[in-house]
Amino acid sequence: QEGKLGPCVPPLVEDLHFEHFVTPDGKPLLSFTSSFESGNLALAQSISPSEYTLLVDQDVNTQGYTQWFYFAVQGGAKGRTVHFRVVNLSKPSSLFGDRGMRPVVWSERSNRGWDRGCTNIRYHRSTVSSQKDNHTLAFDYTFEFEGDTVFFAYHYPYTFSYLQDILDAFASHPYAGKFLRRKVLCKTIGELPCDLLDVSEDGVRETNKGLAVITARVHPGESNASWMMHGFLRFLLSPSAEAITLRRSFTWLIVPMLNPDGVVHGNYRCGLAGADLNRCYKEPHRLLNPTIWHLKTLMKDRKVDVFIDMHGHSKKEGVFFYGGKVSHDDERNANIRLIPRLCTLGSQDFKWNKCAFNVHDSKMTTARLVAFLELNIDHAYTVEASFWSNGKMQGDNWAE
Repeated sequence: QEGKLGPCVPPLVEDLHFEHFVTPDGKPLLSFTSSFESGNLALAQSISPSEYTLLVDQDVNTQGYTQWFYFAVQGGAKGRTVHFRVVNLSKPSSLFGDRGMRPVVWSERSNRGWDRGCTNIRYHRSTVSSQKDNHTLAFDYTFEFEGDTVFFAYHYPYTFSYLQDILDAFASHPYAGKFLRRKVLCKTIGELPCDLLDVSEDGVRETNKGLAVITARVHPGESNASWMMHGFLRFLLSPSAEAITLRRSFTWLIVPMLNPDGVVHGNYRCGLAGADLNRCYKEPHRLLNPTIWHLKTLMKDRKVDVFIDMHGHSKKEGVFFYGGKVSHDDERNANIRLIPRLCTLGSQDFKWNKCAFNVHDSKMTTARLVAFLELNIDHAYTVEASFWSNGKMQGDNWAE
């Protein structure tokens, strides 16, 4: 069933609203819109019919976090190259430009789906006076077709609606549905359901099982975290011998999207209350941070053996773990590092030399460290995946 859904497709063109403009001498300009789920574009200013300055919107109820973009364009002539400059991005460095990353593009007429596109990618400090503290992503795009609608995004989108379709497909699947119990952790500020999945193999006594809690997408702009979760769910609900063993050994409580509100509204970092939800775990507010409050309450009431929170990383390549560390206990620290080390031995995508095990004051309110220090979960990790690639092979096998 999942295969019939295809990738996370953009909205139907007939459901989009574009305003059309012309230059003073009557030349047509491109038309823009981001008024759809997960869309983000605040303003498009025409410098000429072939050059546009763009501003992305701030996260709801904040004064910043401008990084995620997702918008659609119409009106490009076949063969015309257009220069775009997004001038108010907040990150001082990026995998765009010299690191090789490109925006993702969906051309309605090409039938290729999402693909890396654009040329002449550059990322640098903004020279626009009003954006002097921000940074610019510049790129060119050459329209392949007349009358096309083209979508541009920071990374491959993964919307809340797409997640609902995928979970429906899993639940109705004749094999996967036997092990999946779908619940609602709570409602968000925006009255969206935050899904809680309970995955386990029947016929094994619960008292003989461990408990693993896996979460993703607390930061809505990190859509690659959802794609990691997507692959993990496909594996865990599969008939492979490894998946069967994991279902028999553990009960898996999974929250695939911790911040549905932020995802729907096209935020990069925060929820509707303007808070970074991964800085609220120490003292979450039941009304303002409901998904975090209910998740922490659930974890406090049970003994959790493994906790993993999936994220996307905008500066590093590869996949890597962040975990805790204790003083003067080499045996316990070795145990903490065991799961990350096994992952790096099993896959070249995981980078041991980029893993880090520490307890920094600046991270004390994050999921990883609250789980480690307050809930006493030694195997509590953030798993970061690059927005771009697995990186080159590294000869250094030491963790940071």
